Amino acid sequence: MSSVAAETPGHWGDFPRLYRRLVPRIIRPVVTGLFGIDEELVASRLVQAGWTTWDAPLTEALRDVWDAWWQTTLRTHPGPVPIRTALAVVTVATGGLSSWLDTWTGIRTTAADARLAGLVDDVLFESEFTDLSMGFYDEYHATAELVEWLLTDVRDRVADARPDALYRIEAFQTGARHGE
Repeated sequence: MSSVAAETPGHWGDFPRLYRRLVPRIIRPVVTGLFGIDEELVASRLVQAGWTTWDAPLTEALRDVWDAWWQTTLRTHPGPVPIRTALAVVTVATGGLSSWLDTWTGIRTTAADARLAGLVDDVLFESEFTDLSMGFYDEYHATAELVEWLLTDVRDRVADARPDALYRIEAFQTGARHGE
């Protein structure tokens, strides 16, 4: 299944139809962290397959899966899928980041805060937050939204991240506003 899920769309005669038929068998191992391919590639393939144009029951079911998976991910630490990967999958698949961050803001648990600290540590690796893209093909540019969100009230929840984390993010945002 993983080789089918990863194959380029041009390989198949009717790629959207094939992906639509296989999506339950593809999504289940993605959300459980048991798939043998990059989860972000699956999100990119879903977009290429035009999943939001499929029949309403299937698109609604996928939206429900994204929502349930995201909430479960935020309430479980550690989890089977890294937080950055889960965030990238739901963001790329749905074409938006802000609603997922809003959900995170509203879930105030130890697990959600630990996931937040993990994300901050992850995106600060080699100052990656200055050019943070999501998706297998880097199709969603998340830097501006993510940096702005990290400097809201959620910053008080990042106690376990590296000590200089928020200082570095704040300095980046200040520099970006001043064209530096």
